[in-house]
Amino acid sequence: MNIWFSSREEIGSTFIQLYIGKESSDTMERKFNDFSSNFQEWVKSEFQTKLIQEYLELPLLYKLKTIGEKRAEKPYNEHIIKALEENEREQVFYIFKDGTLDKLDVNEIQLKLKEKKHAIKFNLSGFKEKFAPDPYYYEDYPYDDDSILTQIPEALCKFTNLEELDLNNNMINELPESFGNLINLKVLNLEKSALAVLPETMKHLKNLKKLNLSNNLFSNFPEVISLLFLLEDLDISGNLIKSIPKSIQILKNLKKLNLRSTGLTEFPKVIEKLINLKKFNISSNGFREIPLEFNKLRALEWISLANNRLCIFPEPIIILSELNYLNLSNNKIKSIPKNIYCLKSLKELRLPGNLLTTIPESIGCLEMLQILELSRNAITSIPKSIGKLQKLKKLIFWNNKITTLPEIILNIPKLRSLDLRENPIKLDSDSTTMKILKKLQKKGIDLKI
Repeated sequence: MNIWFSSREEIGSTFIQLYIGKESSDTMERKFNDFSSNFQEWVKSEFQTKLIQEYLELPLLYKLKTIGEKRAEKPYNEHIIKALEENEREQVFYIFKDGTLDKLDVNEIQLKLKEKKHAIKFNLSGFKEKFAPDPYYYEDYPYDDDSILTQIPEALCKFTNLEELDLNNNMINELPESFGNLINLKVLNLEKSALAVLPETMKHLKNLKKLNLSNNLFSNFPEVISLLFLLEDLDISGNLIKSIPKSIQILKNLKKLNLRSTGLTEFPKVIEKLINLKKFNISSNGFREIPLEFNKLRALEWISLANNRLCIFPEPIIILSELNYLNLSNNKIKSIPKNIYCLKSLKELRLPGNLLTTIPESIGCLEMLQILELSRNAITSIPKSIGKLQKLKKLIFWNNKITTLPEIILNIPKLRSLDLRENPIKLDSDSTTMKILKKLQKKGIDLKI
């Protein structure tokens, strides 16, 4: 069927029939009429001009192609290439979802993408929004309101040159064996799917460096992960795996590991073997202590042990000289050790929600410290050594038992924020603490009391 539009009215009528899928309201028709002449020029020029909104081109070409407009086939294929190259989420998602690529030569598409000299990346994350932001949403183009994948599109596993793939926020409960064909994949995001197992063919993804499996349905750590020797970043948080296998020690290149909320009641000793680990999140579990061997992780720079059942400050951490972030929030720690000064690189220390009553004077030796959070404890005073922290920017003492401030706090040159809410501070107009607070305000410090 060859579509030639002889008048503005016919364009509007045809567009409404094809893309609205029902009788249009006057408002929709009026909005379309505002650019119908451009649409006519677009058709006459064989779809090569940029006379209509870009987001309409692909669905328009799709519809024209399906009703027999042969001239639409070439520009439609070109738009497929362009959409895949630009990796615009909505268009890429529906190109795969509607099975379009099942009818095209994937190898040819890969070659054309390779000519662009860009790494091939596909964003197929699920989403709820409709594709078109305009009121005249065309409902008979195969775009779903509830836009999620329930299975891996067949054509996807043919893209053997694919390097990055985002499939988060879908309802995929199984990966096909052919998923192992994606041998050049470097980044894979499967967050918030419905996966409980991984296929053995995943072992073929030898180039994978970043893998996100967070918030799925795994009850065991997938052993096949241990065969991904180049893996540098692994996130399996939000899965009740309850234990970590010894095979993880094979991942010598691992630099980031997220085990938050994985149901661990004992700290996994095998972690000591991951000597190149730099960032480690093992928060929101249920362990009570950390093994001494943890001090072997000398490359560690960032660690969160928040929301566990630790009763003492973990001593193995003290000798980790590269550590710049330490989060021990919401445990049952009663004191900070005097040798805290050993953490010379520490920039951020967070210990809110514990059982602290004092702060050691040695805290003033943390020369690199920028943020100190000690809210929701039972601290009664701030040590004078706090004035030595020349790089400190933020102090959070909310909800403690502090009654006075040391005057030396005025000597912290980079202090920008001080939170003293819910403390029994004496605010008499002639008190020393009140005078200090007024001076802090004059210096422009964000003061919360």
